[in-house]
Amino acid sequence: MFIKRHGLGGDGDMQFLSKLDAKLHTRKSLDEDRLAFLACIIKDCKHNRLGDMTITIKDQFGTAKASVHKKVVQDGQFGPNIGIGSVMLLQDVVFFRASSTTHYLNITIRNMVKVFKFDICPPTEDLVKAFVTLLSNRHGEEVNVEAILKKLKPPLHEVPSTDLGQTSNAKSSNDDN
Repeated sequence: MFIKRHGLGGDGDMQFLSKLDAKLHTRKSLDEDRLAFLACIIKDCKHNRLGDMTITIKDQFGTAKASVHKKVVQDGQFGPNIGIGSVMLLQDVVFFRASSTTHYLNITIRNMVKVFKFDICPPTEDLVKAFVTLLSNRHGEEVNVEAILKKLKPPLHEVPSTDLGQTSNAKSSNDDN
């Protein structure tokens, strides 16, 4: 919803998103072992004794296990928001195959774009601007956050602001006279 609402997918299509599907374990080349951009929900999470976290993530196409590095878990911006039901936006994530039957995503601080808590309200422009993490593309070049923000479209449904408190106070003071 966040991606669609702000037009991050071009003309409203979501074709640029990587998919968690059953074909991930059959990929052959190193380029195919990376997911360019992934939006997923956390279905399960467990801490291990080394400070890392093992999570199960899901998108509309499939489910996968992932290992979250301890620097992500300890990071003040991401760590507190990671939990069951949270939504993660990830970039350039490596898909690791330990064996022909065991495979998982390796999530490091470099892969993190944003984590939305499970109980978050729809994003405001102030919330989006408060997000100042430096994004980098696959080649390590920094991405200009201001340039991304200029591309954002306003929400489709704006809620008109009304001052109900002032109106009711004005009526009550007139009634007193």
